[in-house]
Amino acid sequence: MNWLKRLFTGSRAEGTSLGLPKRMPGPAVRAFNAAQSSRLTQSLPTTPTHINDDLKRGLRQLRARARDLARNNDYARQFVRMAVRNLVGPDGFGLQVQCKKPDGSIDTVDARTIQDAFWQWAKPGSCDVTGKLSFVTLTRLLVQTLATDGEVLIRRVQGRGRFGYQLQLLDASLLDEQYNSGPLDVPRIVMGVELDEWEAPVAYHLKQPGRNGVERKRIPADEIFHLFVPHEIGQVRGVPWTTTGMLRLGMLAGYEEAAVIAARVGASKMGFFVPPEQDNGGSALETSSYTADPTVTDAEPGAFEVLGAGWDFKSFDPDYPHANYGSFVKTCLRGLSAGMGVSYNTLASDLEGVNYSSIRAGLIDERDEWMTLQSWLIESFLAPLYSEWLPLAIVSGRLSLPMAKLAKFDAARWQGRRWQWVDPEKDVNASVLAIQNGLSTWSDVLIQQGVDPEELKQRLQRDIAEFGPLIKEMQAISGGATGDGGGGDSLKAMADTYGVLVRAGAVTPQASDEDFMRSATGLPQASPEVQDAWADVGGVRRPITLAEAKAAPATDQSTGGGNAETNP
Repeated sequence: MNWLKRLFTGSRAEGTSLGLPKRMPGPAVRAFNAAQSSRLTQSLPTTPTHINDDLKRGLRQLRARARDLARNNDYARQFVRMAVRNLVGPDGFGLQVQCKKPDGSIDTVDARTIQDAFWQWAKPGSCDVTGKLSFVTLTRLLVQTLATDGEVLIRRVQGRGRFGYQLQLLDASLLDEQYNSGPLDVPRIVMGVELDEWEAPVAYHLKQPGRNGVERKRIPADEIFHLFVPHEIGQVRGVPWTTTGMLRLGMLAGYEEAAVIAARVGASKMGFFVPPEQDNGGSALETSSYTADPTVTDAEPGAFEVLGAGWDFKSFDPDYPHANYGSFVKTCLRGLSAGMGVSYNTLASDLEGVNYSSIRAGLIDERDEWMTLQSWLIESFLAPLYSEWLPLAIVSGRLSLPMAKLAKFDAARWQGRRWQWVDPEKDVNASVLAIQNGLSTWSDVLIQQGVDPEELKQRLQRDIAEFGPLIKEMQAISGGATGDGGGGDSLKAMADTYGVLVRAGAVTPQASDEDFMRSATGLPQASPEVQDAWADVGGVRRPITLAEAKAAPATDQSTGGGNAETNP
């Protein structure tokens, strides 16, 4: 057997086996597991594609399905409403003109003049070519279109309107995604957008009806705001914001429809009457000689009927809705909310099982997403809009400011809407604590709440000047109350503190102190005798110290009850 062993194993010294070279261990191969090809990864793509190529093939279908979902699907409609509410809000974006004087302080007069003129332009009839939309309403429609189509076109029309500047919203479908030139053409056209050699937009080719059918009109790029959120380098057209959840939304809607129909069928509790069988195995209905008793087809509460002889009743009782229906729908909606960048509780209007910590954590992440989109909208639309509107408003004569100081006036700050927290008291206390410890400022806190610090300061000064005396009078009246209000407690604490300070010799009583206490407590004014007593001591009394207070009883006994406070 040794020769067989040597034949198949060979000699270590020879290093061969059957005359073949000895197999050396190959180098270790490192690779990504996700890049492996197997039957489990056959459905995954292996060749990367550019987003523009995908949009050429599918943008029209994506836009059509997104619009249909926004019109007919509850959750898609809720997402569009959430985008409008959180990006624009009830009052729209706030404009804060921060033009400065040479000393660096805000020029409040010029700032207020510019802001007033802008909001005059923002009224219906001035900012929109149709004369129907205000600037806030136009912004809401713009965001709604962005959430649905993923892009929006706004034409800037100069020389029109009282301010010489108006806007026109255009349907993104007018920009033909099927209009493309050759890949080497310069300038080249990609989905209706004409690009130069640096991939910068030069013009937009919009479809419009003509004598020979649909024609295209070339509009220079400096007349168009083409707004969309870019997802990849070189992207030319926008993608609907609900793209990742479209299939799931459609399938979920079909599932819910089927579930509702099945539930209706299950609630109907149908049944079938089964005829008796003959001795030969056939049905009694097959023989013409068989005459059945009338069957019972109606049911009344508390009534029991008798079926015909030999007849049986088979109930049809489907088990639906299923016990797992709710959890399945909730799982689907969680995936949808993740793809849309919103919290599940808000998208599904489901606050079941949430607490303060969980709802706050979800809202923080969602609001960061909305603020990111607000910043993008400001830098892509609102900031260049203001810079373009400002000189035209000055030229039109509606804004009486010198053109020579245009650089000074072009200092706008846009403020998006902010939100109330679940527990405002905790957040306010946290802000106060941060200010007290030097970790924040009043201006920072106000800006986080969407409030213009300069405007708030002016309002406070105006209110204090106008309502200050009335507020003091009301506080004095409420301070004298002895009911359940908080004024009596604060007044008592103040009186106790005052008494301690007087007895400690730290405060000298004056006539004005008595006038204040009488006014605060609602007592009548001092009588002439009291006023004469104050006049005798010059309106100031020597305070009773703690040491003198101990000796006061003996003095009273010797003098017959004299009052030491009346002695100067």
